[in-house]
Amino acid sequence: MSEFNKNPGNQKQKVQQRSNRRTNQVADIPPSLKSFFDDIAPAIKNYLNKAAESKARVAEAREKSASAVERLMENLPDIVQQSVPARNASRKRKISTRKQELLDMINKLREESMTYEEIAEYLTKNDIPTFSGRGRWHAQTIHRLYMYPPC
Repeated sequence: MSEFNKNPGNQKQKVQQRSNRRTNQVADIPPSLKSFFDDIAPAIKNYLNKAAESKARVAEAREKSASAVERLMENLPDIVQQSVPARNASRKRKISTRKQELLDMINKLREESMTYEEIAEYLTKNDIPTFSGRGRWHAQTIHRLYMYPPC
């Protein structure tokens, strides 16, 4: 065993010596410097208190964030399960009867061996409005509607 541990009284004596050294060191400080430290001490104490409060708020915010992530992870399987049917659900849009009639007309004209350009000219000549009601019919539009009809 070390000499320090053998004699508990020795430990008290060393602590007292350290305390005495600190007291002596404070006594060695010039009065002007001591006055300066006395003046600045409250500001330093205030700054340290505010810093400690700020760190406490940050720690609290991190704790709340961790708690929110934990709740999210606990509920994630339910969230994923609820979203799967929505992804697999049919995305077919309802087509108005007017649009469906126009698509049927395009298909019928194609069956009669008309080209896309001829169908566009036919629709324009017969004053059949486009889906938007603006512009005119183009062969490319007819081709897209024929090849990829809206579902």
